[in-house]
Amino acid sequence: MPSEIGDPVGLIIDRSGNDYDAVRVTNDDYRVTLVRADNGDLLFQNDEIDDEMQITFPNLGTECTIAYVTQSEIRLLEGQTLNGSYTLPQHDLLGFVAVDRAMTKVEKIRLIRYLASKAQGVRYGADLNDMQLACINAADVFVYDTSLDSDGGAWAVGAYPALMVIVAETASVKIYDGADPTLPLHTTLDFTGYAVTSAAAVAGVLSVGTSTGLAVFNLADGDTTVALDYTTATDPAIVSNAVNDVAMAVLPDAPIDPATGLPVPTIAVATAGGVSVIKDDGTVVDVVYSGSPVITSIDATPDRLFFSATNGVVITSGYPSSDVSSASFSTLAGLLLNGAGYYITSMPALLGTVSRVVT
Repeated sequence: MPSEIGDPVGLIIDRSGNDYDAVRVTNDDYRVTLVRADNGDLLFQNDEIDDEMQITFPNLGTECTIAYVTQSEIRLLEGQTLNGSYTLPQHDLLGFVAVDRAMTKVEKIRLIRYLASKAQGVRYGADLNDMQLACINAADVFVYDTSLDSDGGAWAVGAYPALMVIVAETASVKIYDGADPTLPLHTTLDFTGYAVTSAAAVAGVLSVGTSTGLAVFNLADGDTTVALDYTTATDPAIVSNAVNDVAMAVLPDAPIDPATGLPVPTIAVATAGGVSVIKDDGTVVDVVYSGSPVITSIDATPDRLFFSATNGVVITSGYPSSDVSSASFSTLAGLLLNGAGYYITSMPALLGTVSRVVT
């Protein structure tokens, strides 16, 4: 440990008594230093590129729990493998804990509260409820009330919770029972090897966006097989594999799925190359705003789409019947059914940059 603020850190002692100390593995040009933040916290600071502190663990198994706190977040990672060298998170680190097993809900709450207490200058909140704990590592969260489906949720009886809290994490999608106050975990879909970004569900169908494509599950028909159903290489294809967001809606004239008796939903994905709309007849149409092709978020209702681009433009329209593309957001909006585009200089104007659209 350094003796003065600003000194390089070469060793962090393991306070558990197991001698799993963290040591610096790079030379003096790439070093972690001890600093005092403006709010008074003492933290380990690095350049988040090549400054590293490593711990050498024995084989602790594949169901370990890792948790750490920085000035901006508390993160809890489950199902981790600890065997050999482990690099501490490349953040302004305030505290780090590794446990050689899975933890109970009560233990996780206690651990998160303990880590929060290490950040004296950051208020993470005094209390954690079950919803907050379930969503702590979420990339996206979607609450699905099956009673709003055309059969009143009859398809889910005995198979899925009537009220689902769908939590999309980087390597999994977890479905919790939202009707139970304790929010028990019902189903986990393993997305190891993918990078999950988003999720949405309606009419017994779950759509999961990833950085490499879209997976669609017909839950009402018993489908839980993890696989990408739409990519740039499938037929039909979507405009880009990098799916940033997904939205779903049942259109008024949607056909009925004979296997489930439920209407077939329309799926819209916001991607790095534009919007792809997977229609309820199985065809795909693309909307490409080439002036700023990365679409960050999307939402859908039975009669309209809403999506936002990285440059802050928001476009709303009816559902397109064919591919549409333009470098001008106003021109693109004009080519869409009942389309309208909004920006900070449009009339009417947006107040600022839009990071997410929600209806």
